[in-house]
Amino acid sequence: MKLAAPYPLREERRDKIDEYNITFDKKKHKLDDLRTWLLTQKDSPKRINIELLNDENWTDKEVRAILLTRDNIYFKIGFQQDFSLFIQNNYPFFLSEKYQINSFWRLIDVLRLGVSDVYISEDLCYKIKEVKKLCNTYKVRLRIILNHIPCYSYTKQWDPTAPFFTPENLEQLSQYFDVAEFDLFNSWNRFDILYKIWFVDKVWREDLKFLNLDLGMSIPGETFISDICTYKMNCGHRCVEKLDTCNKCAQYLEFAETMKDKGFELDTNKNWVKNNDEEIIKDIF
Repeated sequence: MKLAAPYPLREERRDKIDEYNITFDKKKHKLDDLRTWLLTQKDSPKRINIELLNDENWTDKEVRAILLTRDNIYFKIGFQQDFSLFIQNNYPFFLSEKYQINSFWRLIDVLRLGVSDVYISEDLCYKIKEVKKLCNTYKVRLRIILNHIPCYSYTKQWDPTAPFFTPENLEQLSQYFDVAEFDLFNSWNRFDILYKIWFVDKVWREDLKFLNLDLGMSIPGETFISDICTYKMNCGHRCVEKLDTCNKCAQYLEFAETMKDKGFELDTNKNWVKNNDEEIIKDIF
């Protein structure tokens, strides 16, 4: 799974990033300056995604001028922006995560537009195997923002069935998602921390709400069994859709809280150990 992030000034960060996400503001920036910078990246193999701010639209002249600078440039289109120009001219583009692609009929409509990538949300996050198969048919890549819940319902912040993930799920996520991102809020310190947790340590043993900006509830990372997150990826959300009696998500959270209260935690090998005790506990109860 590739990692996309803004272009960093510090060179040591660039080796960690596979795609650069560039934002362009017509009111503050000059197109010639953007083209000049793109020319400096002409020999770089990294893909560059350019997003226009403030709900303004690109002109055909601007898009052509940008595409002439180098290969592997894509345009990220915001929610209020017109993308008919890109469809008519077969320019490379994809839609922002704000488009809320949350059903198969909506996904198919977007895929038929000729996009290069998609962000999925809501119910599609519980049917990822089917989603991936469909996207592969159109040769479209799946993107995910790791420190957000890809749902737009406010109640999802406290819903145990919400599709959130942990660094321990990275290998499974890589089977379906092609590109990962972080919401950095213009903080490179946040990037350094999240990169280390997700791509170096690949584990988080503290409260999960500090790892995900949308979680409204505390989940003890030291006792949470992350397998439930990968289970949800293809469970079909049947607890809602089919009025099923499945209650696994709530049970996993309750179990994590119970084990924390009892003084247990998971070690790096996913064995249960008593706090401050090196002995592995085989019989918990």
